[in-house]
Amino acid sequence: MIKVAGIPGVKKRCYKNLSSRCYEIALNFVIDNQDWTLIHGTLNVSDLLGKTDKKYRQYGHAWAEKDEYVFDPAHNCFYSKQYFEKSFKAKTIKRYSLRETSKLILKMNHSGPWHG
Repeated sequence: MIKVAGIPGVKKRCYKNLSSRCYEIALNFVIDNQDWTLIHGTLNVSDLLGKTDKKYRQYGHAWAEKDEYVFDPAHNCFYSKQYFEKSFKAKTIKRYSLRETSKLILKMNHSGPWHG
């Protein structure tokens, strides 16, 4: 895991409740840090949690990426991209540029998901 202090110039808001708000928080993070990319995808944490329920095998999630770093809004943490992808079996469905993100916010009137 990478601490926020290790990433110069990153702005991060404080949230009291992170539960079920990954799309909203990832979106706000990318708006505040415009050199990061918004990602919508899936995670598989069934092995990590030792759970066999289908809901843990592939669920929709949003995060932000820049170079070799990932900001995961559900944990309010920074990870190395390699660790995040391996540990959470993260799969990208769609990468959004800042321009695409701005257009979709106005068109859809919510923070995501916007794909499929």
